[in-house]
Amino acid sequence: MCTIVLSLAPGTAWPLLFGANRDERLDRPWDAPGRHWPDRPQVIGGR
Repeated sequence: MCTIVLSLAPGTAWPLLFGANRDERLDRPWDAPGRHWPDRPQVIGGR
């Protein structure tokens, strides 16, 4: 499973926090990042 966590807090000491993990086979097929979920247009990611 791929996990990405973003925290956006403009105007703070840490305005952007980013964490990511991919703990599976690296040769698995994937799609380029995009807006794959029409009901959540603010979410961009691969699948």
